[in-house]
Amino acid sequence: MVAELERLIGVDWPTVWAGVPEDEERREHWCTGFGRRPMWFQGGPRVRTEQGGRLLLVVRPRHL
Repeated sequence: MVAELERLIGVDWPTVWAGVPEDEERREHWCTGFGRRPMWFQGGPRVRTEQGGRLLLVVRPRHL
């Protein structure tokens, strides 16, 4: 858990906030840039971390 949290320090937050790309190729590149490996995206994007953990990326719409 500590290793996962330490990775947040150097994250490119504007890229994260822009959201997960819809295009499969761009999505894979996006995940790789954060050290994640896409697992599946049906029912919500799930990725595997470099440490072997699994994450569900929750996407919420922005409210103005």
